[in-house]
Amino acid sequence: MSTETSIIEKLRLYEQNININNNYFVAILEADEDYNDLDWIQLRSYLYKILHRERCEYVTTIMAPGRLIVILKGKPRGSPMDANPDWPGRDKLQANKDALDKKFNTTTSLGLGRVYRPSELVRSYREACIALALSRLTGETQVIKYFSQLGIFTILFSHDTETVKNYCLRILGKVINYDEKNGTDFLGTLRILLDNACSWTTTADQLYVHVNTVYYRMLKVEQLLDINFSSFDTRLDLFTAVRAWDILQACQLLD
Repeated sequence: MSTETSIIEKLRLYEQNININNNYFVAILEADEDYNDLDWIQLRSYLYKILHRERCEYVTTIMAPGRLIVILKGKPRGSPMDANPDWPGRDKLQANKDALDKKFNTTTSLGLGRVYRPSELVRSYREACIALALSRLTGETQVIKYFSQLGIFTILFSHDTETVKNYCLRILGKVINYDEKNGTDFLGTLRILLDNACSWTTTADQLYVHVNTVYYRMLKVEQLLDINFSSFDTRLDLFTAVRAWDILQACQLLD
């Protein structure tokens, strides 16, 4: 059983044992690096002290490799504009995370899902995972990321996982299949090119190849997908699909 499956099973167990009339959300505190000497049990105890001091109501924490998953009680949304979880202590969240990092000589990032009824705790958990995954993919550390603040990815991942997967495959499927069958990595080259604002020379330098190799690979991508890479709309579609695909992989949502 994977760690991901185990966590989801635990969350579904808590769904059945907490007040169905209250609203909850999931926050994930994750180490930015592998700290082999970090005592997660002590860190969790210190976190409990913070939660008590700020009068935060929490259900429990779940320990996983390199992270703590916390179920917190949130206030119900007053309107559709109330996108982020609201709870006591939110205003001091950054200061308390900084204090925790300083005490344990570490750096952490925090991902927060949206507020739901208990029956949708797993959804909030996955949103917190997505917020963290996007931060990792963009190289950010020591951040607090709300799922509701991820722009186009908030909209995209508000749909069910299968819909997001099908969206990615509709745009990238032929390249993904070609790479799998031929042992190539055209998708990887495309990813780096898009991350480098479509700079051919920077991409070539990063891949340690001649710029003509990058041109050849992108020509192959254009042929496979029947697209014109010079189109801004096409590049935007590709960027969104590649990032979404990477998030699905990082959050183990492709099984």
